[in-house]
Amino acid sequence: MRSEYTFLALFPVTLVVVAFAPDGLRLWLGSDFAHNSTYLTQLLAIAIFLNGLSQIPFAHIQGAGRPDLTAKFHLMELPLYAAALVYFARIGGITGVAAAWLLRVSIDAALLFFVSWRMLPENRFIVTKLPLMTLGALGLFAYAASANAIAIRAAFAVVVCAIATYAIWKWLISPAEKRALSGLRASPALAWARWRR
Repeated sequence: MRSEYTFLALFPVTLVVVAFAPDGLRLWLGSDFAHNSTYLTQLLAIAIFLNGLSQIPFAHIQGAGRPDLTAKFHLMELPLYAAALVYFARIGGITGVAAAWLLRVSIDAALLFFVSWRMLPENRFIVTKLPLMTLGALGLFAYAASANAIAIRAAFAVVVCAIATYAIWKWLISPAEKRALSGLRASPALAWARWRR
C-alpha cells in the first residue's frame, strides 16, 4: 500500500474523532462520562494516528534488512515508557496513561522517520512529505480539540477533510490510479484489472 493512502485513511477519521469526541460521548454515554473521557478519547485517537503512520518507516527499516534497529528502539523506550506510565498515571489517572502512550508513540515515530530518512533518502515522500503532513495534521487536531462551538468544529472538519482529499487527489495519486478510481463508477472489475496492471 502506498504511504499516502495510509495517511488518507487515518487523517479524516482521526480529525472527526478529535473534533466530535465531547459531543459523541455526551450523546452516547451522558455528560458525566463525556466530561471525564473526552481528553482520553482525543489522546488515544491521535496516538493511533501516529502509530499507524509510523508503520510506514517501520516497514522500510525492516525491508532494508535492519530489524535490529527497531528492536533496539523498543528496548530503549521501555524504561522511559514505564517511568512515564507510572508518573502520568499518578497525576492524571487513565487520561495520564493515554498521555504516556501518546508520548511513547511520538518518540517512536520520530526515531523511525529519522532512521528511514538516513537509510532510504531516495524515497522522497517518506523522508520529506509524510513527516511534514504528520506535523500539519497534529496542528489541525490541536485546533479541532480546542474549538468550543460544535458548529465551528463541524465546519472546520468538513473544510479540512475536503482540502486534504483534494490535495492528495491532485498531487499524490498517479494518473493511472486516478483512471482506475474514476472507472469504479462504470465497471469495478475493469478498474481493478487496470489497477493491477
